[in-house]
Parts: sequence; structure tokens; C-alpha cells
Amino acid sequence: MTDQDFEPNYESTRRNIRFKKIFKEYPDWVTATLMRYKALSDYAFEITNQKVFWIDADMRILNFKQFSKEVGAANVLTFARHPGYLNPINRNFLRRLKQNIKKHGLLQIRQIINEIQIFDGTWEDNKNSTAYVQTRARKKYVHGAFWGGPVDDVLRMAKDLNSKIKFDLEKNYIAVWHDESHLNQYHSCLKNRKYFSRSFSGADKLSKFHRSVIWSIQK
Repeated sequence: MTDQDFEPNYESTRRNIRFKKIFKEYPDWVTATLMRYKALSDYAFEITNQKVFWIDADMRILNFKQFSKEVGAANVLTFARHPGYLNPINRNFLRRLKQNIKKHGLLQIRQIINEIQIFDGTWEDNKNSTAYVQTRARKKYVHGAFWGGPVDDVLRMAKDLNSKIKFDLEKNYIAVWHDESHLNQYHSCLKNRKYFSRSFSGADKLSKFHRSVIWSIQK
């Protein structure tokens, strides 16, 4: 889905990847990323495969063999861990922990957890938003750039998230990280879900290039 006039640059004919370009135009990038679930729902009739995966336009496939293997094994909704939040226990985390213990005292553990956000990620904190996730449910933060699985499961998720985003917009509210906040709310409630390999999704300064299967191209 694009507003650009271009031809896909992947080795599509040799990789058995079928491309269908759908022209979509939005006033800004926030609207474009926020309305992806509506677009997916609107064009569901175009999907003829048994599985479907969302990949952002700024992601590059580095290892096609591993990519095909992991995508092929996704028999339920499967998510990529966000490369920015893979290692929450680091020097910055320990520094924040020390500062908050000094500020609140060790007995105020709930306040400390809320402020340093042990389970890192751009979670929605506004309880009035449909993207809100309770602190105890914030375990793995997934990447909005790549996810997918069986068509029925993906379209069910897209329909649900589209309705939640619409509900928030009617109240003149946008979640802290747009579509990704809503994706993580849905993912955090799923019982039947899986993850791609730990370093599947990578980005500059956040991951090691040679370990990643897909990579975020510089914006």
C-alpha cells in the first residue's frame, strides 16, 4: 500500500512472491500508520493466500532463507520482538532503578515499577484509551513493522484494532505510539501467540546487522 509510483525491487519472480500494489494516500505519516488496520480490512478480498504478513515499507529482508523458514512455520499469529526493547536490564535501567529507590524508598515498589517501566516499550498509559495495557501484562513489546500468520487470525485482529482506533479517534485521542501501541494491547491479551527468533527484527544502533533477519532501513 503506497502513494509512490514504483516497481518492487525484490527478486519476486524467483522467490514466488506475488506483488499487488494498492494506491493509498493520507495527509501525513501518522494517519498512514494509524489507519493500516482499516486499510487491511478494506482490502481483505485481495488476499488469496492462507497466510498474510505485514511488513513496513522501510524494512529490508537480509536473510531470505531464514525469513522463509520462520514465516512458513507461523501457524498462529506471530510477532517480532521490538529491537529497541530486547534488553531492558542494562546500565540505563540500573541507573533509573537506583534513582527511584532513592526517591521513593524500597517499600514503594509499585511506584518504582511504574516510573522506570521494567517491561520497556512505548506502552499506552492512558486508561481511557483502548490501547491501554496494565503494568502486569507488559511483558514482551513487539514490533509494529512485521507480524502476521493465518489470514483469518490477521483479519480478525485488524478488524478489532480498527474499531478500537476509531473509538479513540471519536474521543479525539491517539495512542502514544499510534498503531504499535494498539498492536501491543492486542498481543498482550492473546493466549495463542508465537514470536519470531529473538533477533529477527533489527535496526541501526539497536541490533547487530549480521544476526537480524529483517532490518529497518534508515528513514
